[in-house]
Formats: sequence, C-alpha cells, structure tokens
Amino acid sequence: MKKRLLIIAFGVAVVTYLTITSYPIQMGWWMFKDFVNPKLTEQTESAFRKKSSAYLLRKLKSKVYAQVDIAEFILRERKENRAIPILIELTKSKNKTIRSGAIQSLGFWQDEKAIDALNQIVRIGQSQGSDYLNALYALSQAHHDPIYPEILNMAKNGSHTSWVVELLEHFPEKPETLPALKKIAEQDPESYVRDKARKAIEKIQASGGKSSASVTFR
Repeated sequence: MKKRLLIIAFGVAVVTYLTITSYPIQMGWWMFKDFVNPKLTEQTESAFRKKSSAYLLRKLKSKVYAQVDIAEFILRERKENRAIPILIELTKSKNKTIRSGAIQSLGFWQDEKAIDALNQIVRIGQSQGSDYLNALYALSQAHHDPIYPEILNMAKNGSHTSWVVELLEHFPEKPETLPALKKIAEQDPESYVRDKARKAIEKIQASGGKSSASVTFR
C-alpha cells in the first residue's frame, strides 16, 4: 500500500514538474481547457481583474501565452509600469509566442525604456527575423518617427511588403506614405499584397489622413 502511494505521489510530482517547466504541456493543457470551455478566456480575464497588480505581475511569467496576454492588458490599463522590465526580459524568451507577444505589447506602453528595448531589436537588423518585424510594428503603433526611414527603405527594396503596408498605415500624415503604398499596389508581385495596399490607400484617404500626397491609379 505504501509502495503504491509512493508511486502515485512520484507520478503526481513528475506531472506537476513538467506542467510547471514545459511550455508545450502548459499550452496544450490550456488549449484543451479552452476547447472544453469556450468562455475560458473571458472567465480568466474576469478573474484577473479582481486580482492585485502583484498577482498579475507574477502571471506575466506564466508559460501560457493567453494568461500573459490578459495580465499584460490589465496591467497596462492600470498604468502599472512595473510590468515593463518583465516584458523587456520576455523579449529574450526562448518561446517564440511569448517573445513576439512581449515585443508587440511594448509598443502600447509609450514608455522610454520600452521604446529603447524595441529600438535595440531593430538595430540588430533583419537577422532577427520575426522579432525585427514585430519590433518595427510595435514602434509604428507607438508612432515612433525615427523608424519611418527604415520602413520607407523596406518599401523601396520590396522586402516584407505585406508588413510594410501595415507599418505605413500608422504614418498617414507623412507625404511619402501614399506614394509608397501606390508603388506596392501597382508593382508588388503578390496580388493579395497589391489589394492590401489599395485598401490601405482607400482607408487613409477616406479617414482624411493628413498626408499631403494624392494618389490616382493607372
């Protein structure tokens, strides 16, 4: 009997350890619970809103991205700047989903340290892959003017044009934005990118974007 109890206890300890230390297991368990209960995310957010900021700061280190995302959003609503150093640390996470989420969220904080961390990723360059693009996107959401030449350079070189369209949309007041979008709309080899650029142009013009340029298609 004691041997059986020891085996059960050992099994529970192993499962608990793996659950705590393994991103795939944590994420898999969350996805299963979300499948069983479609309101899980909504219920989690409701529960998190009743928690202290100290609790939410700990949840930023969760291995379940959905929990990290909810905690970050609520902390940002509360203007809890203690979250920023944790998010900056998460930009170095080995888990791509967690890392990407942290990078993108930093752009919403309008904080000097957050902007500096994003600029550092951009300075490393395109060798960073999706991290570089996510950092550019976050900085464009923050309307960080110094990255605008980088976006125009990408448009000129025809690199990552689907991303470039979205980045340019954040700078409708710049005189170079609409001409750059027009070039993509007319010359990009991918039809879905051309359509995306046309819609971006229409959106800017319909919203009365402050860009002084005008666009007519051939």
